[in-house]
Amino acid sequence: MEKESKSESAELLHCAVATSSEENADAVFRRLFGMSVVKEFMVGEELGRALFGFGGEAKVIVYNAGGATIEAFISPERAVARDRYDHICLATRNRRDLVERASSMGMKITTFAREGGDVVFIRDSDGNFYEIKEKE
Repeated sequence: MEKESKSESAELLHCAVATSSEENADAVFRRLFGMSVVKEFMVGEELGRALFGFGGEAKVIVYNAGGATIEAFISPERAVARDRYDHICLATRNRRDLVERASSMGMKITTFAREGGDVVFIRDSDGNFYEIKEKE
């Protein structure tokens, strides 16, 4: 096991997800999680190729609430989720209500019972995974 770095610790600034449409992004981040749009911008062909290794354009909508910032990359061709472990973990004061809203919106809910409390994941219509914890 490696030793902990002596330098200053890293701070999470944002997470990013790919989504197929603005409507899907708003359904998850505005309607389900109650986040607000703080800005929008475009990632062009040249920047996309330089940073991510593929071309094409994507509109990016930046959502924020409670210190959490998420960049939703609107790109129908890139939104197809593959078998990966990536997910975003969010906490709420009423997990049950949030999970019920997600279910009523047609999102898939996965719950795994384990010692110490259930693990709950929501999968949106673009295949993105959100782990939902109860805020303490």
